[in-house]
Amino acid sequence: MITRRERALEALNGKAGDVVDRKYLEAIVNETLPQHFLDICQWFQLYSDDLPGERLVDIWHPDYPMMKCRGSVISGISMTLRRAVKDSVIKSSDIIKKMEDYQKHDWNFQKGAKGEYWTSLEEIDLINDTLDTVIEHLKQEYTLKDNIDSLKQKFQEVLVQRRQDWEV
Repeated sequence: MITRRERALEALNGKAGDVVDRKYLEAIVNETLPQHFLDICQWFQLYSDDLPGERLVDIWHPDYPMMKCRGSVISGISMTLRRAVKDSVIKSSDIIKKMEDYQKHDWNFQKGAKGEYWTSLEEIDLINDTLDTVIEHLKQEYTLKDNIDSLKQKFQEVLVQRRQDWEV
């Protein structure tokens, strides 16, 4: 039977179809999933906490599209947390409970039509608290390298590029 690592290696080598998330597969192959999830959570932590009020956030906002108030970001964090548990990177029942509370939250972006309900300050606090908890857990559980300085630099570069892509 082929192992998960071997399957990831095949995908990276183009033998198993298109590679959707190359960094994730590389982390499987290199056995660095805890660091991978730490970097992703710290990356999400860099997203803007700003709440633009009762106005759809768009290119007019200097942090767009990298803002925690956006439904796609909230969902992306949720998927990342699920994957970390599924991959057995996070096994602590207390941390899993906190992550489940995040996922079960009745998010405003899911209510009504787009723009009818707005992300609240309490929801931003929930996002930050959940990410902080997961980040600290990963650092302590695996004694990982904190790449926050390089992530901040890369984040700014990506923000500039994404904004340019939207302006075209």
